[in-house]
Amino acid sequence: MSFLRNITGLLGTWPFLIIYLVAIALMISPTPKHPDRTLQTGRAVTDMTDRTVYIEANTPQTFILTPVLWHYLSVNLDADPVTKLPPYMTKEFTSSVLGSIFPTLLDKSLAFTDFSGPAPISVEEVLEANPDAVLIWNYMVAGLELVNFQGTLQIAADGGDKTKLFNLLGGLTGKEDWVSHIWERFYQERDEVLLGLDNCPQKTRVGILGGAGFNLWGGPSQRYLFNNMLMVCGENVAPQMSAAGGVLNVENLLILDPDVLLLNPYVLDQTDMRVSAIYEDPRFQGLKAVRNRRVYHMPLGASRLEGPVEVPLSMLWLREILNPFNPSNLNLRDKIRETYLDIYGYEVTESQIDTWLRLEENQDSAYYDRFIRTTNGKQ
Repeated sequence: MSFLRNITGLLGTWPFLIIYLVAIALMISPTPKHPDRTLQTGRAVTDMTDRTVYIEANTPQTFILTPVLWHYLSVNLDADPVTKLPPYMTKEFTSSVLGSIFPTLLDKSLAFTDFSGPAPISVEEVLEANPDAVLIWNYMVAGLELVNFQGTLQIAADGGDKTKLFNLLGGLTGKEDWVSHIWERFYQERDEVLLGLDNCPQKTRVGILGGAGFNLWGGPSQRYLFNNMLMVCGENVAPQMSAAGGVLNVENLLILDPDVLLLNPYVLDQTDMRVSAIYEDPRFQGLKAVRNRRVYHMPLGASRLEGPVEVPLSMLWLREILNPFNPSNLNLRDKIRETYLDIYGYEVTESQIDTWLRLEENQDSAYYDRFIRTTNGKQ
């Protein structure tokens, strides 16, 4: 008691004694060895292989080499991710509206390429960039694992269903609410496209050429595209193809004889097909699609018509092409404007809409005059 009385005398009152004893207790209590990471900066992100990766930064610098870049940009408009582009993608950016929306893409340096995959990645380049996270295809991850890089977020094949990818992007950027808006908008826009197509008494038979070698798209990699096509009364003539670019000779294409022939939407150096070349090629004169002038180059938007932003636009375009006598009440040019303004805050020009539609290339094909702008600048 004499000790307490002395302390009390020194501090003057009992309240000060209580504060003094609490301070001593705090000083001698052990410090937790594993603090709760939720109290720190950064976030835990689940990638497309269901791995949980902890990213230290709240606004992570992200190395993006794969074609998920345009989906990333639709989620995080303000970010400037550390990016190197595969050489083949530079032509795509200069030819599509994406390069106009994000002109800094054209200033990015080119990545080394070893031709081992569609988006090859160099471990040395990643280490030099020193990003917080890397978005990379799961089959390319081995090199980064060897150097124990901690921020690897794996992308996996999804058949076109971008749900997992957008969940990943929302978690990475902290923009989960915006991702929810994008999906809500997607379902609303898609449902509007489908109005008036409650049943399809007869489906239009469609073939999509995947390359200059006249390969047909099919198989699991395009499953989502062909499911969307079914909803607007079209069916794939080559579902048996095991993968995109399945080998097809001209004779087999003539036997399949699709009602409509589409050229794939990509702009790649090695896939530079034109509608006029199909019409002029003597090998294809027996095709129904050629005789009826129903060959179209698919539009090229800001995301190759993939994902929740552009799939409704793709489906509306397909509906108009496949059902020329049962068109939608929607105006495709208006929907393009609305989409880019809502998602990107970008006012697309009439000339850019013409490019999106490949209007000049497709103008000699049947029913395409419905997409021409009117004298007041709109459709």
